[in-house]
Amino acid sequence: MTNEELETATPVQPTRPYRPFLLEFLSGEQVHMHHREAIAFFSPLWLYRGPNQAQAVFPSSAVCRLLDITPDA
Repeated sequence: MTNEELETATPVQPTRPYRPFLLEFLSGEQVHMHHREAIAFFSPLWLYRGPNQAQAVFPSSAVCRLLDITPDA
């Protein structure tokens, strides 16, 4: 993905209601974006903030897709 594609696809814009999602990387690893502050863009890289103060930096080109998390019925 490009930076523009990822920025458009992530539901983190304040004007949209937030819905949790999964980021899937080219490596197959998936990361749960549980709240709006879990991901931030600092050109040219993205920052993931996980539970327990874990952090990771990645380029948008490492992301292959975003997946909706379907709420349990």
